[in-house]
Amino acid sequence: MTPICSHDIDCICIRGARTHNLRAIDVDLPLEQLTVITGVSGSGKSSLAWDTIFAAGRHRYLSTISPKTREFLRSIERPLVDSIDGLPPTFGIGQRQNGPRRRSTLATIVEVYDLLRVLYARVGQLHCPRCEKPVSSQSRDTIVNQVLRLEDRQKVLILSPIVRGQKGSHADVFSRIVRDGFVRARVDGVVVEAAAPPGMDANQFHDIDVVVDRLIIKDGIRSRLEESLDLAMEIAQGQCIVSHESAGQWSDRLYSSRLACAECGSSFASLEPINFSFNSPSGACSECHGLGMISATLTGVETPQRVRAQSAFHLCPVCTGGRLSPLFQSVLIAGDSISGVVRLKADAALQRVHQWSHTLASESQDVSAESKGQDSTAARQIAARHILPEIVARLQLMRDLGLDYLTLDRAGESLSTGEFQRARLAASLGNSLTATCYIVDEPTTGLHPRDTDRLLSTLFRLRDQGNTVIVVEHDLDIVRQADYVVEIGPGAGTEGGQLLSSGPPQAILRDPTSLSGQEFLRREQGLKNSATSFQAKEWITLAGATVHNLRDVTLRFPLRGVVCISGVSGSGKTSLVMRTLVPALRNCLEGTNVTCGPFRALHGMDHLSRVSRIDQSPLGRSSRSTPASYSGLWDEIRRVFAKTKEARLRGFTARRFSTQSPDGRCFRCAGRGTLASHKKNVLELAIRCPECNGKRFNRLTLGIQYRGLCVADVFDLSFDAAAVFFANIPRLAHVLSLFRDLGLGYLKLGQPSTTLSGGEAQRVKIATQLVTSQETPSTLFVLDEPTSGLHARDVMQLLTVFRRLVHEGHSVLVVEHNLDVIAAADWLVDMGPEAGEAGGRIVVEGAPCAVSQCPDSHTGRALRNSFATSP
Repeated sequence: MTPICSHDIDCICIRGARTHNLRAIDVDLPLEQLTVITGVSGSGKSSLAWDTIFAAGRHRYLSTISPKTREFLRSIERPLVDSIDGLPPTFGIGQRQNGPRRRSTLATIVEVYDLLRVLYARVGQLHCPRCEKPVSSQSRDTIVNQVLRLEDRQKVLILSPIVRGQKGSHADVFSRIVRDGFVRARVDGVVVEAAAPPGMDANQFHDIDVVVDRLIIKDGIRSRLEESLDLAMEIAQGQCIVSHESAGQWSDRLYSSRLACAECGSSFASLEPINFSFNSPSGACSECHGLGMISATLTGVETPQRVRAQSAFHLCPVCTGGRLSPLFQSVLIAGDSISGVVRLKADAALQRVHQWSHTLASESQDVSAESKGQDSTAARQIAARHILPEIVARLQLMRDLGLDYLTLDRAGESLSTGEFQRARLAASLGNSLTATCYIVDEPTTGLHPRDTDRLLSTLFRLRDQGNTVIVVEHDLDIVRQADYVVEIGPGAGTEGGQLLSSGPPQAILRDPTSLSGQEFLRREQGLKNSATSFQAKEWITLAGATVHNLRDVTLRFPLRGVVCISGVSGSGKTSLVMRTLVPALRNCLEGTNVTCGPFRALHGMDHLSRVSRIDQSPLGRSSRSTPASYSGLWDEIRRVFAKTKEARLRGFTARRFSTQSPDGRCFRCAGRGTLASHKKNVLELAIRCPECNGKRFNRLTLGIQYRGLCVADVFDLSFDAAAVFFANIPRLAHVLSLFRDLGLGYLKLGQPSTTLSGGEAQRVKIATQLVTSQETPSTLFVLDEPTSGLHARDVMQLLTVFRRLVHEGHSVLVVEHNLDVIAAADWLVDMGPEAGEAGGRIVVEGAPCAVSQCPDSHTGRALRNSFATSP
């Protein structure tokens, strides 16, 4: 195919891309345009976008850092491509598979909380927690007078705090102390010789103080005390510690030339951004350690198991859920604490920030350049002028991406897939870069068709700022409105990797040889509902769900069919299904103690024997985890190798052929095949292990072969190739066929699970569950966005698997936005009608044809416009 770009058109010119399954692709991508790379799952889209384009940009960036880094880069494999010309700096927005951390919140994910921390440290007014009065600075004479009030002959240490709650061995700190002429220091409360400091654990938090002077309170000491205090505060930028001995115990009191309460005399350290971090001991509440919640078991009240499952945690009584120490929650801007601000929704927080701008602007209209270094009002003005616009930009992005219904302190773990993806997108777009190549992976994940236009507006705005936007996407609405489309295929794995077509979307979608074009034509012909003959006999009922925005919701759905829960992003689907229904079912069936949302009653459990939740969480957090190991397939393969003649002669058992076995795996990489980079200020990279060359096992283990292949060779087989290789072993052949039925034949058995897309991970889980479903009848399979990462052609294959499960007597419950899945369901429950407080209820339920007639349902409207004929 002839590239569209000529020498007078700016473009990224890629020649001979051969990464993974790519077949020497030549393609030109226009600069400052929105380009969509599409194709069936496994066709090579990510190989082109991420492993070629992004990897090339990353390599170019790293090679400019330093000569030492360039030496390190020799171990990093470059993308297999002949040349890439015209590539701007790259910025990737991928689908992080390990999800949000336990401590993360919406504000931290979007990175607006980091800006708020800096703002409160520089602009906030500290109030005394005891007196609730504004705290002002202390003069040197005030500090001296308070010290001289100590009892006569008391021993006193004048200390200068220079390190507070920081990890590290701090060898450079002690060198500086000695170089400045000081003899002693205090490390974590113990006075030591500065020239011979103790060994310090670099992974622990430490406090270090310089011992400026040692005094005894007596007459005539005032001048020496004044000099020592001046020196201590000069070193620590306005702070000092006076430690005095009483009854054999040393007591510290912090003094500051900046902050002190006029009412009670309490002194406080200068505010720093770390004081507002609930992930640091410097700011976190000491009771809940920055979690905002404490375990219900700490209350000492015994409650029944079901009640404990629903309320396993309570608000921390000290910080009342604010996560920060009460001291730092008493820092206010225009009467607002940082904890109070993050309890607001994005829209309300945006209004509050605008109010701050007016309040701070009224404090001082003009500040001369000479006063900037001394005047506190001027310093506040400077900080506010630089930080407030950044906060406004982040909050506006949240609103533009449809996250305005969420509070900023919403726990990251409670976000739906779509909410989490858009929050990360807001964080990345908030950097306001220009002349950059953005590579975005599946941005429509978790989005209802109604919300797609909002996303497109954001991507177009990014493009219009002078950036090149490359999106890996299957959504036909995104494909249709792109500036340029590249389709990779035709199949997956070895059957893909070819450039099928490239050009404007109108040409691609009308091309009869294009798979995306064929699916677009099918969609134009209209969706068809196949659930007209479905007759429900058994039902599950969950009554009175009220977690998050759910409004006393009662969910009722049939078994032995395909049930779909739909609704706009944020309408309450995840809260209802994943946070309430699934854990409640598991508690009843398995007797577990899983935390779930509150509800009144659960009925219909007699018809179920097991619940299988299949979400988009990673298969394994270790790079040793693979599809073969997760599914149990590798256990069977290990037994095959253990039965070979050579293995039996050497006494090798099946355990020998596991990457978890120290005896069988490579000692250098511990069975991972790669080594992680430990270079500071370098992107996290994996380097092929030089000892085993990425084969994961040691030489003795690799010496055992079955039909000419060692275990590393088998790891390198695709599921398609493995099905042929193990065709004579029924147990293996059966499992491998299930993976092929789900369109995963292109995956390699030993591909690290951490590299799988969300859709691939879900299908691996489905295949694994299919293996065990024959042993456990009446299973309810609950899937969260299973079409993530799937082309429309792959979705049809997934629906065939759902019907297979139903035919075998199981039930399928799907949380989904994909119209193909919604239209094919036997029963549809639509939530909404909007997100947040405007949602949280069931708008309509029934057969998809019936739902399509509901005027209040966004899903119904989308179905009505997409069905082939009116019902």
